[in-house]
Amino acid sequence: KPRRITASNAVCYTVRDTVMEFRDLPSALYTARVRAIVKGSYSPYSNAVASIFGDDTYEVDGLAYQFYSKSENTVMVSSFRKGYYEGDVVIPETVEIAGRTCSVIAINDSAFAGSLHLRSVTVPASIRMVGERIFKGCHGLGYVMWNTSSELADESFVGTGNVLVYVHGDTSVEDERVTVIRDGEADEVHCYVNYPFLTPEPFTAKLISYTKNFNQKTVIGSAAGWETLSLPFDVTEIYRVEENKEAIELTPYGAEGAHHFWLARFNGSSFEYATEIKAGEPYIIAFPNSDEYDPAKRLAGDIIFGAENAQVIATIDAEPVRGKNMDFCPVFVKQYKQGGVFALNSYDEGTRNALPGSVFYPNSLGQRTFGAVLKTKDAASAPASFPIRFFGETRPVESLVEPSVTYQQGEPAIVAYGPTTVDVVAADGRCVRTLTVGEGITPVQGLEKGVYVILGHKVIVK
Repeated sequence: KPRRITASNAVCYTVRDTVMEFRDLPSALYTARVRAIVKGSYSPYSNAVASIFGDDTYEVDGLAYQFYSKSENTVMVSSFRKGYYEGDVVIPETVEIAGRTCSVIAINDSAFAGSLHLRSVTVPASIRMVGERIFKGCHGLGYVMWNTSSELADESFVGTGNVLVYVHGDTSVEDERVTVIRDGEADEVHCYVNYPFLTPEPFTAKLISYTKNFNQKTVIGSAAGWETLSLPFDVTEIYRVEENKEAIELTPYGAEGAHHFWLARFNGSSFEYATEIKAGEPYIIAFPNSDEYDPAKRLAGDIIFGAENAQVIATIDAEPVRGKNMDFCPVFVKQYKQGGVFALNSYDEGTRNALPGSVFYPNSLGQRTFGAVLKTKDAASAPASFPIRFFGETRPVESLVEPSVTYQQGEPAIVAYGPTTVDVVAADGRCVRTLTVGEGITPVQGLEKGVYVILGHKVIVK
């Protein structure tokens, strides 16, 4: 009785003790030809009659099983003959099949593969053997609770993203596509847009980051160019990496720093400006990107939000900011069209004759992860859209733009979007005038001929 033979015959795959495994065969009574290896030589074939339980699949409580060993009452989780897994799957340690209490000890090759709407899988300690590519192509998979010490092989998660795998002790996870959370701590976490970010329980991340390309145009005098943002950690640094690899630190208006962007939170009835990004809270955000700006002030491009030694929240419990008539909800799983849900318009979601980033519309194309949506309390009576200006006294995004210098009829002038104070400095460093200007364009009159510095720019008066 050899312990294991890998057969060359296309039908017979392996032999374990006296149990032969066959695949892709219907259950039936077969005549099998068997021979053994004795001291390196083959014995003659001997005929035997055996019941082969081929590819029989048993479905119990939403899971598919195949027998691993009928004689030992052990089974393995397998794929469905027709259909795929979806939602939250919890694999039990034992299951009743054909009147037997069977131990669940294995997961078959590609068991969950292609299950686009599979959200999570909890694996028990009883699992001793794991097949290949078991989660291949599970685009919607958020997390796996891996309570067994069995190894997760490389390529187990081909075609997935943002999958969090909770393990204990020194359990090996060879696939580098996933984030491993070992005993409540992860080394490095990268958040990817378009994939879910589901955490059933909080954990600590030594390093965590989220990168997004912000390229919508802001428009002077209009509430446009906004996008939504929700992150699962308190952000401690925001920066953009320049072509020369230099990192430029960015801060919201109202916070200290040299390079600013706009950030606003929902207070239940309107948006108000904010100076920090907190875990689980939804925001609207915009980066200066107008053709009328000094190029040095344009901040469009890939923006990185990060933190070290961060506490990552349980996103499945993330709460919306509640209001009387509507809630502003963080999105960690892509939202699809549903009644009463409104998403902020953008370039690739159809602007409906409105400036991109200015109006919340029914989200016919859905909302990506790490964004936010408005949900009305009464969908039947909700209006067709919610312009950002609808929410009370929110100023246009350009209202916080720093003043600049231009010329009118040969004389210097100050362009401001609100009351501000401007110094006029002579070439020798003397402050020759301090101007208080309001919103609009204010000419600087009465200066003698010469060279001056206004708002950091050299100005020549002839």
